[in-house]
Amino acid sequence: MTLGKVKINLSSQAKTALLIVLINVVILSIVALFRYAVYDEKLYLHETVMISELLKQGKWIASYGVGLHGFLFKLPVALAFLITGPSVYVATLFHIILASSASGIFYLIVSRFIKLGKWSIVALGLLLLNYQFLSWSLTYHREIPVVFAFLLFLYFLLRDNKGFLLKGFLLMLVLDAKEYVFFTLLPALFIYEVIVNFEEIKHFFANWFQLLKKAAFLLSPSVIYLYLMFFTSAIPVNMFNASILGLTDSHFSYQFQQALPESGLSDGTTNKNTNFSYTVSKKIEDLIEQKIDKKEEAKNSSESSSLSVNNNEEECETGSLRALVLFIGYIEKFFYTSIFSIQGIPLVVLVPSLIASIYLFINWFKERKGLLFLNLFYWSYLVLYIVRVSHHRYLLPIIPIGIIFFLLFLDEYLKQKKDFKVYIIVTMSLLIIVSFISVFYQDLGDSKGLFNILLTFLVTGLFGGLFYFKKYKELFIKLILGTLIGALIFINSYALLTKNQIYKSLTWGANGEADKIAKMVDPKDIVFIDCESGTISEVTYLLNVYRGTNYLPIEWHWKLDKNKINRSLDAVEPTTDLWYGIDMSNLRNFKSTIKQKKITKIILLESQVEGQKFPLEEYIDDLKKEKWLSLERVEQLKNKKVYVFEVKI
Repeated sequence: MTLGKVKINLSSQAKTALLIVLINVVILSIVALFRYAVYDEKLYLHETVMISELLKQGKWIASYGVGLHGFLFKLPVALAFLITGPSVYVATLFHIILASSASGIFYLIVSRFIKLGKWSIVALGLLLLNYQFLSWSLTYHREIPVVFAFLLFLYFLLRDNKGFLLKGFLLMLVLDAKEYVFFTLLPALFIYEVIVNFEEIKHFFANWFQLLKKAAFLLSPSVIYLYLMFFTSAIPVNMFNASILGLTDSHFSYQFQQALPESGLSDGTTNKNTNFSYTVSKKIEDLIEQKIDKKEEAKNSSESSSLSVNNNEEECETGSLRALVLFIGYIEKFFYTSIFSIQGIPLVVLVPSLIASIYLFINWFKERKGLLFLNLFYWSYLVLYIVRVSHHRYLLPIIPIGIIFFLLFLDEYLKQKKDFKVYIIVTMSLLIIVSFISVFYQDLGDSKGLFNILLTFLVTGLFGGLFYFKKYKELFIKLILGTLIGALIFINSYALLTKNQIYKSLTWGANGEADKIAKMVDPKDIVFIDCESGTISEVTYLLNVYRGTNYLPIEWHWKLDKNKINRSLDAVEPTTDLWYGIDMSNLRNFKSTIKQKKITKIILLESQVEGQKFPLEEYIDDLKKEKWLSLERVEQLKNKKVYVFEVKI
């Protein structure tokens, strides 16, 4: 391949990988025409528009509420908005390019450093088709920037033992992209550097000096970044960083709360705690409280002393039982359909990958210490992911590593090493156990649960064939990979066409036609609109994007501890020109609130899709009767009517 006068020598496999990445860009760019921006990305888009508007006015962004979700990866899109204006498609296209670049970096890692050889193309395909990776590639969420930043950092970390300042800046990119990944990465990185630097114990003090010097180069960009964030007006404040570092007025309470069983055992994807073991543990806790009450009642009896001893022993035993039940509860999290399934990392992939990571840690510790960061980060991230409240998208940073270890498991099996046989037996035993637990744990009436059970049994059966019919091992490996790839293609197509973006876009119009709704009112109007998270109306939040609403609070969710942090905060008054969430059940109170907030227009939407209703559409007829309102216009859009009321008070 020749670029100008520069000749680039690519192997046929590398050319294939490049072609796959380019095809991925083209396909996703077409699919992105059917966008429907919801969930947290609508906030990220709002922040990006604010950055763009501030830059247009010649103002720096540090004293505005645009840093909650990082800002470095928003700057390119904000600059693009100066030319194109606010555009969900432009923002999505940037993330598609980032995702494709990340997949290219991943290919370089597995081909150059892991040396997967023929498996490298398979690894690339599994990443691009992974449900999480593909889904978030088509959005403006933070997941793709952090995967890009992490893989870029990983590439340079594995490449050589030099350039630590460069690695430090890449680590800072991880911090900006997603702070929790940065802080989760640090323990694994520290242990990795200790292992790499202390190969020879006779140079103990020299090794410590080298370790501290590397740590200074690695961490100094991130430390400076955080210092500028909280003690100067140079970088926008990220309140998640403040919470993690204990710089809020509630200090570390939020972080501790997230790790308590009530939160830690919940499913962040569904915002529910259906953990059976947690329910049992609560009953045990009630039993302990009952015993304590009985103990208090017996205090004045003649046998109070002996009862106290007996009760203390029983409480200790009951407490130990509750701890055991809670431990089982954390194991139970591995069977949540929304987390360890084809929607993230299937258990039939997770189990072999973990077994391979243990086996290879022992081998790499002797021969290839430079790769041990993969094992350490995989384990530490999984532990913290299980202990804290778990959302399926938080799993994305370790999906590339899970793919690597899964393919290395298959590769090690093909080598037929004697010391790997025991790991094969353990893997098969765990897969059988996982298969049968899945039947009892997951809901057979739920299509997702049933699909994952069938996939688990099918792949487990293929693994059984792989281990038993050794003569046909290559055939069974192809069947395993083919089954997983087929399942990924099916689940992605099904989700896009029946539930996610393409379906919603075809039903309600691209991004719910929020851009058209925004044009129905004057830019100077203060608007109340039907907008509720988790419903079909949440897309109307995008009016903030298309109208250029210039306010988001810096101190989101928390307040900074003013005894520790002394810097100027909001540069504008906390006002907005788009209101939502005002209770309409009492129209007299609703009228009073509308008057108080000086709202001039009210926008409600009426669905024309059977079985789907906008939350406030039932009040449309009531508002038509109100004398303090006049129906200014009714517009027919895609499967919905938009009612615009003028406020006359």
